Amino acid sequence: MSSERITPVSASEIHQRRRHLKRQRGFKSLRLTWQLLGVASLTGIAVALSRQPDWVIRQPEQVQIEGNQFISTEIVRDRLPLSYPQSLLRVNPKAIVASLESQPPIVRATARRQLFPPSLKIEIAERYPVALAYPSKAVNSTTPEVTPSGLLDEGGVLIPWESYRQLAPNLTLPALTIRGEFEEYGEFWSQVYREISRSPLQIVEIDWQDPTDLILKTELGEVRLGPYGDRFAEQLQILDRMRKLPEQIDFSQVLYIDLSDPDAPSVQMQPEDPPTAADADPNLELSEEAVDRGE
Repeated sequence: MSSERITPVSASEIHQRRRHLKRQRGFKSLRLTWQLLGVASLTGIAVALSRQPDWVIRQPEQVQIEGNQFISTEIVRDRLPLSYPQSLLRVNPKAIVASLESQPPIVRATARRQLFPPSLKIEIAERYPVALAYPSKAVNSTTPEVTPSGLLDEGGVLIPWESYRQLAPNLTLPALTIRGEFEEYGEFWSQVYREISRSPLQIVEIDWQDPTDLILKTELGEVRLGPYGDRFAEQLQILDRMRKLPEQIDFSQVLYIDLSDPDAPSVQMQPEDPPTAADADPNLELSEEAVDRGE
């Protein structure tokens, strides 16, 4: 049976180990002391800088605005929750971002402080309006006295009219208008606008006042599509193919184009005065070949 031998430790070795442990504890204490001094120094520097006049935003020109296209820099600066003069280190970027993003025409904002030179850099992204929205009771969207209910961006966000007029009084208004209740067409708007923007046909107004009879005002005149559905893109394609019709038909006598049934497009003509026959039918049905030839 074997037994382990215990090697005796000399007094000098014990002394060396004690010195080594003591040295390690000294290094740890020194390192902790330096860390505390570093934190205290940084705190003192921050406090000192905050009290220095060179680290103060004294005027709006020290706030840099980027990304704005139609909202002026001066208006953005006026909407900031800042008072002048103000210590740069006391500026709250989160509060500035929250304030800007609460403005409906601004979809996104960032803010960061810059120490050299002392300034505040703000970047915004705007909601670009693509259509004027009018309520159903608007008799004529082109009359000056009728005020739009808002403006629509391509994603279907309705921004109140006054919000844009206050932030962008010189904004060039979009040429496209839509009439009707936003609750009726809001969920479809992004799809509708995507298809309209792809179409080479000039469409200036969408009348959604009657959800069962969607009406477009186009370069060919009034076009009735029936209720909005999954054949909307196809209806626009057929309408585009009919752009040659004015070469064959006197469009001054056309009341509207009927595309409620894309498989049987027709042109509603004005009745003759006096009618040539008691049963005269002013509705002109168009075959697919006629649509393609413009006949």
